[in-house]
Amino acid sequence: MYDQIKKLLIPENATALNALQVINEGANQIALVVDGQGKLKGTLSDGDIRRWILKGHNLEANASEIMNKDFRFIRCSDRRELAWKIMEDELLSQIPIIDIEGRPVDLVLFQDRSRVDNIPNAAFILAGGEGKRLRPYTESCPKPMLIINDKPILEILIERLRHAGIRRFYLSVNYLKEQITGHFGDGTEWGVEIVYIEEELPLGTAGSLSMLPSSESHPVLVANGDILSNFQPANLLRYHDSSKAAMTLCTRDYDLEIPYGVIESDERLNLKEIKEKPVVRFLVNAGIYVIRPDCLRLLPPEQQVDMPDFIRILQSAGQKVALYPLHEYWADIGFPESLNNATLEWPTINS
Repeated sequence: MYDQIKKLLIPENATALNALQVINEGANQIALVVDGQGKLKGTLSDGDIRRWILKGHNLEANASEIMNKDFRFIRCSDRRELAWKIMEDELLSQIPIIDIEGRPVDLVLFQDRSRVDNIPNAAFILAGGEGKRLRPYTESCPKPMLIINDKPILEILIERLRHAGIRRFYLSVNYLKEQITGHFGDGTEWGVEIVYIEEELPLGTAGSLSMLPSSESHPVLVANGDILSNFQPANLLRYHDSSKAAMTLCTRDYDLEIPYGVIESDERLNLKEIKEKPVVRFLVNAGIYVIRPDCLRLLPPEQQVDMPDFIRILQSAGQKVALYPLHEYWADIGFPESLNNATLEWPTINS
């Protein structure tokens, strides 16, 4: 058995958190669940765990509860072309190879068939906001150009997306836009193409998307320009494709601790229970999206529209909006405290 495969194996009684650690530590984005004899019983992908979280479950569950038992595989005697055909037809990224006893011995990766640096999807980054909540930091500097680990936040985002294969960028700019256009130019220095969408007046968090050129035919990755995250763009784009949605919205867990004892009473105001400092969990918008470009025609041209309003427009038109929970590092640089935290955390996350 290859050493690389050994790193992907987890027992049936491993937790979802164990599986997630295996998935995140490897480049293959999969964990293989085996029984005591080493036979493959199921597979766990990044998407499987995200869907589990969206159902309200936690990561302490056994991998055997979440794993895909109806997984695709090929045998050692099969040609690898069979695996590539299955992956292409079913939008899979990898297929395990098992021996005659049912033990995994190798993994076929779709990327090995066509290892292409560039992908056809463009990125649209919203970088026109004033960042009022971050004043005085943003009085003379646009929020996406604030420095984290010796680089502007926007530069970190562009470099991460470029590393994922995205080469075409649209930057919507307004407030102190000259600092952004002057720093990045046409993107040549970063090995990308940058087109600026200049807002004469602020267009909100979605309005500038109406100015995306009609030539874009692939789903567009949209991100706020003040987001720091080590999410995997390729995983998000694959998830969007498989969801058949008009938009995929990235979400994040947000825990709110109520600093008091919360009282529950009956209809007659008799005490039922006191919960001391309970924690309420919410899913919040992470400011990262994938949007099918034809849906942008539903936006009124060059008018101020915020993303929640656009989502309502999509849903009113009968369009599906899928959710993609982020379990990777994520920070919204919207307040001085979050900026200070990110300044300390980001170098450690990417060391």
